[in-house]
Amino acid sequence: MYEWLTEGEPEFRKSGRGPAPGLDRVRLERKSLDSIDFLSASAVFFIAGSAIQEEVMLVNLLIRKPSTRKMVMEEIAPHFEDVKQIYVDGQEESVNLLNLRNRSKELFLRNQSPMMALAKDLYRVKDISMWRHAGRRELKTYTIIPEKLQKANIPDGDELRLLVTEEYLEPKELLAFVPTGWTFADELRNSLFLRYFSAFVPRVYLVVDSNRNEVVLVELTS
Repeated sequence: MYEWLTEGEPEFRKSGRGPAPGLDRVRLERKSLDSIDFLSASAVFFIAGSAIQEEVMLVNLLIRKPSTRKMVMEEIAPHFEDVKQIYVDGQEESVNLLNLRNRSKELFLRNQSPMMALAKDLYRVKDISMWRHAGRRELKTYTIIPEKLQKANIPDGDELRLLVTEEYLEPKELLAFVPTGWTFADELRNSLFLRYFSAFVPRVYLVVDSNRNEVVLVELTS
């Protein structure tokens, strides 16, 4: 065990998060948005998986708060061809984003903003074979001790911090990322991704495939 980690998982996962809403309560509405020719810091981060991995990836973002809804729908969603807004009991809940526009990928590959370092730390390699792992996995969950990591501040990172804190840090809320190229080792304490999010997210979890010694999931929650 590394001194910056303890073994443990979110309490609400042990007790269950409750049933998902029935289909009769959920409505999907397709949105037609014009493309935009600029990348905000948050857009750089959330389109990174689609741009780096060259895979069709689904991005789902909560948009329940007016401020984050405006940010997502104006700065992130226009970079995708397939945008579906999800309503639960008539209330805006989240948005599904699929098929990154070619122009947006070009903008990403030319981008030199500080947020690129965060995105490239999360997606270190293009190999996504671990996402398609067959068979049963031996998974262990570890909790990061934030005081043990050197906090990192990223220029232009306030917008992303706002989105995460306003939408994902309510009780039983969780934001999960699937990293690539993350070997479970002590040097992960230097990860820019972990140092940045540990600075303001109360609990950051690493889900590790013990057999392959790989981090397969990073979870952010309150």
